[in-house]
Amino acid sequence: MDCKYKDHPFPPCRFEQHPRNPNIYFCPHCRESYDVREVGNQFPTWLLLMIAIVILMIVAGNPKSLPSHEENIPTPNPSQLE
Repeated sequence: MDCKYKDHPFPPCRFEQHPRNPNIYFCPHCRESYDVREVGNQFPTWLLLMIAIVILMIVAGNPKSLPSHEENIPTPNPSQLE
């Protein structure tokens, strides 16, 4: 996180842990803060998109890999139902 006051005459930003909430870090100079739970759990959605595209390309390139939906289910004769 960039401090907007890092080029000012007073000391640069230094993020410290909040005394009452261990998940919050803040700068005592500029009062910027962030929650570590929001920073650490960002999973890139582009990665999921790339995996889905690769799987679709494999399936589209090899249509025999898909199971056939034409199942040979024997139809009962009316004489067998009686």
